[in-house]
Amino acid sequence: MCSPSFWIGVYTSSTSFSSFFLSVSTARNGLSGKLPVQEISCLSKLRKLNLESNRITGTLGVELGNLTDLEDLVLDFNQISGIIPMTVEKLRKLVTLDLRKNLLSSSLPISMGYLKNLRNLSVADNMLTGTIPATYANLSSLEEFLLYSNSLTGSVSFLCESTNVTKISADCGTGTISCTCKNICDCF
Repeated sequence: MCSPSFWIGVYTSSTSFSSFFLSVSTARNGLSGKLPVQEISCLSKLRKLNLESNRITGTLGVELGNLTDLEDLVLDFNQISGIIPMTVEKLRKLVTLDLRKNLLSSSLPISMGYLKNLRNLSVADNMLTGTIPATYANLSSLEEFLLYSNSLTGSVSFLCESTNVTKISADCGTGTISCTCKNICDCF
């Protein structure tokens, strides 16, 4: 159920509460507690969600897929755990996805490779495992891909041919990830 009741200090008499919010930014505010995914997913017109550098816990729920107008999802430097839900594929307008420095422990969703507008993808410094999906070759707008400090394997060399990519930061120095792109690979 979508209700504005979880927004302390925000009042509205409108029944279309979700149409009021295009951007929510509470970065570096010392917020703590569980990420209210179900309530946030009610903000159907939301374009930007920035909750970086807080102490937010909980998981990324499948409800995030309801935010189909979302362009920027910035949740880095928190304590969010669990998986990156497959419903991320519904976020077709997503330009920035920053999940760096959390406690995510799944593999990278194959479906994330279908986000054609994605320019900045950062999943670095989590506990992600598995192989980098081949579908990520479809990320034709990708400019920056940060995936170091995980337990990922595979190659990101498919990004070498993209004219947009300016930076790849990966664990290629340890041999777990292969990157043959000259001048754009930062190897850890």
